Parts: sequence; C-alpha cells; structure tokens
Amino acid sequence: MNKLQVQERMALREEERASELRKIDAIPQDEFERLENNRAQIQAEIEVTQVQLKKTSIKAPFSGLVGLRNMSLGAYVGPSQSIVELQQTNPLKLEFDIPEKYMREVSMGQKVSFEIVGFEKPFEATIYATSTDISPTTRSFKVRARCPNPNGMLKPGNFAKVEVITGTNSHAIMLPSDAVVPVIDGQKVFLAKSGKVEERLVTTGAREGIMIEIVSGINANDTVIVSGLLAIAAGMPIEIGEIVDYSIHLN
Repeated sequence: MNKLQVQERMALREEERASELRKIDAIPQDEFERLENNRAQIQAEIEVTQVQLKKTSIKAPFSGLVGLRNMSLGAYVGPSQSIVELQQTNPLKLEFDIPEKYMREVSMGQKVSFEIVGFEKPFEATIYATSTDISPTTRSFKVRARCPNPNGMLKPGNFAKVEVITGTNSHAIMLPSDAVVPVIDGQKVFLAKSGKVEERLVTTGAREGIMIEIVSGINANDTVIVSGLLAIAAGMPIEIGEIVDYSIHLN
C-alpha cells in the first residue's frame, strides 16, 4: 500500500509538469495522456487494495465479552471458521420451560425471579417471548426473558432456578400432604374437635412442595391432626401435644 501511495505522488507530479509543458506545446498530446492514464491506473490499484484491506477487518454485529481464541496468529481464516468466542453479557437472555397449564398466566413484560448458585440474592428478568407450541414429550412451553447484567456478575451458561408467580391466594389453606389420607370416596383429614377425633372429607387443589391446598372440607381455624394417623379413628379422645401454624401464601 505504501509503495502504491509513493507511485501515486510521483505520477501526480509528472502529470502536473506535463500539463504545464502541454500549455506551450513542449510535449505531444499522447505523452500527456499516457501520464494521465498512468496516474489513473495507480489510483485504481489503490482503491482495489483498500477494499481488500477492509475485508481483512472483521467486526461483530454486537458488543460483548471476548473469550478464548480458536486460531493462532498468522493463520489463514476461511469463511466458515470460528476465530474467537464473543458473547453478549448485558443484557443476558434467560430461557426456561413452564408447564402447559400455566400458559394463560404468562404474558409479555411479566417479571420473573431466578437464583444462581453462589449468589445469596435472587435476580430479576422480564419476559419478552414465548413459544407458540407445546412440547409433546414434556408438555411444557419455552419462555425467554432478559436480565440486565451491567456488572458482568452473571455468565452465559449459568444454571438458573426460575420462579414465575402466576397468581396469589392469601386465603388458601395449606396442609402437609401426609395429613391427607386417601379413601374410597376421595380424601379425608382428621380434626381435633372438643377433645375427640373427627373425620372430614376434603377436596384438594395445587401442590407446593410438601404442602397441598385444601379447597373445601375444612375451615381456616380448624385443628388438623398431622401425625400418628395410623393409631387414631373417628370418635377417639385425643390430647393435643403441639399446635403448628401452617399459614402460608400459595403462589
């Protein structure tokens, strides 16, 4: 490139001198045109070289963090070869699956929280896309969310435990699932009423870990027996040893 630029400067000077000489007919017209063509040819070669140099510069369509290099210095790079790892780190995209029964409760712009191993506090992301179909094997659909990561604390590929709140019910009655006994007619629990055991058929709802929602059959202030169920029966006298409050919110 430097050689061509020197040749261009020399060709321009020769053309300028020839132009002055041509004014007084000191050189023939064809000699002047030869010098013009020589200068134009050199400039054309410079333009071709500049285009070729631009092709040696590779620019990514987005900003991110450069990782490990996949090629050594001086190696020839082909059109399909990977040179270096480049990953966008701010914002990060979070992808997770949600059971199909919650499809109507998920919407664009909804906030979700997630936990990463090694961090005490949870992070927050915003849903921006959902799949339009249900997986036939898992009966779930994919959801994608964006999470700001200005400090670079989160890394692409981190495993996240995601929590999506689809609704709240502050009046839900939750019991340990061991307190619910299956029977022919459905399910029942044992209550402590006036010092005696009482059976009550119940209807259950959603599960939350080891807890299960009681939709109907008991009231919020009822005392439910949760241990020693194999040794009791309806009408037996009972003494309450310890009362545990299982009041929680169902998400």
